[in-house]
Amino acid sequence: MGWEIPAARGARQLDIIEAVEPPHLTRSPDGAPDHARGQARSQRLSSPAMNSSQTAELLDKRDPAVRAQIARRFNEQIPHNQALGLTVVDVSGERIVTALAYRPEFLGDPIARLWHTAVGTTAADSSCGLAVFLALPGLESIATLDLRMDYLRPAVADQTLTVEAECYHVTRCVAFVRATLHQGDRERPTALCTAAFMRTGQAVMA
Repeated sequence: MGWEIPAARGARQLDIIEAVEPPHLTRSPDGAPDHARGQARSQRLSSPAMNSSQTAELLDKRDPAVRAQIARRFNEQIPHNQALGLTVVDVSGERIVTALAYRPEFLGDPIARLWHTAVGTTAADSSCGLAVFLALPGLESIATLDLRMDYLRPAVADQTLTVEAECYHVTRCVAFVRATLHQGDRERPTALCTAAFMRTGQAVMA
């Protein structure tokens, strides 16, 4: 059974999202999550007409249009996503899909024509973050706590790298997510990712 969203309410949800700057996945220079910067960024935006609990009540993340709009805004506000050209392919279900089109500068081994593994790690981090953000109620900011990559085979030149990420468990403080990276055949992944994200308790729009 599909979810039916009243037209007026759905339009209001999209208005809310347009006014919101999604959370940035911040890290300190040593690579650890920079929670202070992330919280400060989250608190910069405010709405005098609506508090965070009202926002959470109005947003229905089961609505595909709402999910797509959130994903677009989320992706636009992360500079390295834009630098890499990470695109959001599908966020209609619990498993979200993103993709990176091949670029010559992604090669870590130009002789063997193999992608640098750091490119996949960056894409996995952002994709897992998006999966978590869509799984949480409301618009709560998050930060990467832990991310593990298991590299199974190299990503090769001239092929797109796809990331499929799913948030499979959420607690009061932490959200857990896993992802598969592949180049067209999910049964032959280039890497598997498992990650945990901290729930900051801070709304993107206070």
